[in-house]
Amino acid sequence: MDIYHADALFRNCRCHHEVESKMAGIKENMLEAHLEVKNQLIRNLEDIIDEQEARIRNMDDFING
Repeated sequence: MDIYHADALFRNCRCHHEVESKMAGIKENMLEAHLEVKNQLIRNLEDIIDEQEARIRNMDDFING
């Protein structure tokens, strides 16, 4: 969010309660986005782990015949 978007969000606020409410909404959106990124990273790591486990099984099968 750049300064122009922030200004537009708070321009119509008439009291600190409205500002706090807008800030809480922004914080919630940021936390949700952060959680989505973390979940995607977890899925990526799970995929990498699955791939590595498959490679280990293949090497083990090759070594043990």
